[in-house]
Amino acid sequence: MRLVILLLLNLLLVQSALATHNRAGEITYMHLSGNTYEIKITTYTKLSAPADRPYLFIKYGDGSPIDSIFRQPPIDDIANDIRTNVYIKNHTYPGPGVYTLCVEDPNRIQDIVNLGGTGSVNIVFALETTLHINPLMGVNSSAQLTEPPLDDACVGQVFQHNPGAWDPDGDSLHFQLAPPLGPEGVPLDQGPQAVYVSPSDIVPGLDNNISIDPVTGTLTWDSPQQIGIYNIAILITEYRPNPITGEPQVVGTVLRDMQIFVLVCSNNPPQIQPVPNFCVEAGSNINFQVVASDPNGDQITLTASGLPFEVSSSPASYNQIFPSNNATFNWNTNCSHVRLAPYQVVFKALDNNPNIPLASFETSTITIVAPAPQNPTAEPALGEILLNWDVSPCNNAIGYKIYRRAGTFGFEPGPCETGVPAYTGYSLLTTLSGLNNNSYLDNNDISFGVNYCYMVIAYFADGAESYASVEFCAEIAAEIPLITHNSVGATSTTAGIDTVRWQRPFDLDTNLFAGPYQYRVYRGVGFSNANDLIHTGPESESLLTLPGEHIVQNLNTEDQAYTYRVELMNDGESLVFSSVASSIFLSTEPSDEQLTLSWQFNHPWVNFNYRVEMWNDALDEWLLIEETDETSFVHTGLVNGDEYCYRIVAEGSYFNEAFPDTVINLSQEVCDVPFDNVPPCPPELTVSCGECNSETGELSPNILEWTNTNDCEDTDDTEVYYIYFTPVEGEEFMLIDSVFGAGNTTYIHQNNNSIAGCYLVTALDYDFVNDRRNESEFSNEICCDQESKYKLPNVFTPNNDGKNDFFQAFQPYCGVESIDLVVFNRWGQPVFQSTDPDFQWDGFHMDSGVMVTDGVYFYTCTVNTLRKTGIEAISLKGSVTVLGGKDVNFN
Repeated sequence: MRLVILLLLNLLLVQSALATHNRAGEITYMHLSGNTYEIKITTYTKLSAPADRPYLFIKYGDGSPIDSIFRQPPIDDIANDIRTNVYIKNHTYPGPGVYTLCVEDPNRIQDIVNLGGTGSVNIVFALETTLHINPLMGVNSSAQLTEPPLDDACVGQVFQHNPGAWDPDGDSLHFQLAPPLGPEGVPLDQGPQAVYVSPSDIVPGLDNNISIDPVTGTLTWDSPQQIGIYNIAILITEYRPNPITGEPQVVGTVLRDMQIFVLVCSNNPPQIQPVPNFCVEAGSNINFQVVASDPNGDQITLTASGLPFEVSSSPASYNQIFPSNNATFNWNTNCSHVRLAPYQVVFKALDNNPNIPLASFETSTITIVAPAPQNPTAEPALGEILLNWDVSPCNNAIGYKIYRRAGTFGFEPGPCETGVPAYTGYSLLTTLSGLNNNSYLDNNDISFGVNYCYMVIAYFADGAESYASVEFCAEIAAEIPLITHNSVGATSTTAGIDTVRWQRPFDLDTNLFAGPYQYRVYRGVGFSNANDLIHTGPESESLLTLPGEHIVQNLNTEDQAYTYRVELMNDGESLVFSSVASSIFLSTEPSDEQLTLSWQFNHPWVNFNYRVEMWNDALDEWLLIEETDETSFVHTGLVNGDEYCYRIVAEGSYFNEAFPDTVINLSQEVCDVPFDNVPPCPPELTVSCGECNSETGELSPNILEWTNTNDCEDTDDTEVYYIYFTPVEGEEFMLIDSVFGAGNTTYIHQNNNSIAGCYLVTALDYDFVNDRRNESEFSNEICCDQESKYKLPNVFTPNNDGKNDFFQAFQPYCGVESIDLVVFNRWGQPVFQSTDPDFQWDGFHMDSGVMVTDGVYFYTCTVNTLRKTGIEAISLKGSVTVLGGKDVNFN
């Protein structure tokens, strides 16, 4: 039926040129191996046109010569006047890069409404695709398109089309409308052949809108208003997560050129009931009905497309039993289907209306998640925890991620909630590579008394993650020495003292490890490592008789923290290490009338309270000034210039019934002096710009006024204001003056013969402790500007009568820095010149010193005016008549 209507249309239009034939098409590719790809060009041409293309020329985008690709046997649709042409050839690229594949053919078909109408036959048909070779991102094949880019629409009826795109690599696809391409791949809304008009702009209105869903790719035109042939392009972009940043990155594009036939018809499109989205565990079966109906009672053909139908292992099926308008989707999923991006299935319903068949579309997304690792266990032993779990049933998993936290959370993943979310409080402990690498020995800062909980996930090459395992926990027994004290006993740069104490490992199996026993103590600077052996204790047959204390002397406890760990030896061999424990290191930060105290440490126990103590000289003792569970404290209300000394007394516990004692440790002692390092708030500036007096030529000054910064909430000690100026806006400011007294907030600035320039003001107080000033941020910037009115007369009479004897600028004027004046006679010879704005020419020739003859003289004058933007040159050109001079021609 469409052919009949189109033939009737052609009878009313001019006969198409012999070369007219291109309707639509695209370029796609599949990766073969290495840098070799199978390139496929698909075009749809007008079968009845004499022009035919057994081969096409292609640019591969890598600098290689233009190549020819020969056609496979074409497929002809005589009823609809369409020939489908497929051209295939392999090409090897030289290496990594982004390559643009291009194909051009001279002519489209005639009478494309939105491409110039009858002139569309002269529009070049071009296709373009980008191919990315990036070892970091992995190999890539382009999106594959299953629905032909030719479709019918009816005037006044909603039109839908979906290209049926799927990606062999599981990349995410993004769809957008674009203009078709012309010569050299230039979009046809640009360049010399800028003829493209969006279909929605043909008889525009609220009832004419064309759009595409960027996720599903469904094109909707609601609704065509004028019969004819239309061409659009759909840009399909592939995205893949960057393996380093995790951000989506473009890995390829396909630009499809599509043709839509809009005809007059009485058909209404069929409707598909909404289809659900799914997120299932690999191994689940997905089975549901797709139900469609047709308002005209037409029989409906139901089809579907998408990657689930293309996978090699257990592909999906979709079956319709005629004459029903229902079809069944069925997919037995397995681990090979696990991937990060969801699958997309496009369902199409096409009626069999004898007039013009119409279609509608629905999409469903399906996410396949790997099952959680099973049967995880955590077994403590000698200060370490051994983790085990079953190998993932998905042999395409490439490893595992282990997460840890102190205490349980009770996490149960929600629908499609993969991995271990941050809100659980779990942190990534380690990442293991290899499917069979299903055990891990955790000896990372394991402390006695802490219930360590774990979850494990499997991960995949594309970034997909399995569901998390159940939480599994363990707590180490007291089989290691338990450090209870690392307390600073003396603060000094050379004679500092640390006292280290520990408890014996009272849960140690002394039958299995029978001794003799010995302790070794290791030390390190900072908070993390203790690798330097500093003490070896005596041997004993009993743990009960071994000393559990070591006093370390001659340290720099004033400037640095020290970390210790204790090693237990059994029969001369290393048996087990304690956890590391650092001293508490206190720091101070002085400010105006306050000191901020903060402290750091690395303890295997939990500190639950901190006593902030300050030394009192009068009482000769430490006084408690604050108790807190935070690790910082701000001591306010102090006197600038006075010294204050502090220490921290930390109270902690292992929170274990086997060891109920409170652990008490001291920091080093720190003394500091508060001082004023807080500048005043910035002033708010206003400026009354001066003016040029039209009678006297005098410049009135610029008057600056600003707010008293002592009126700010946090400022009470402003002493002086600094005035900054620059004659040119945007250049560096110069300090030009200062104004003392917080209440003195006015300044008068007279800048020679100009008011142009910009101002800033700052406020400063005085820090007597360090004998320096604190300067505020700059105020708001304000600029003044002026326009010069520099004019020259057109006649003067140099006859010494005291009236108009000189050629000179009219007075008054302002804001002129210099001039460049040249006066010429009628033959173009200079007779006078000057750079002085206040020049006076008395009519005498500058070379001969003789009065010039009466007559007309010409001048050019460049006036360099002073503006806030810098020197601005104004050009004056004119003539001046000399009267009352001589009649002798000195030239």
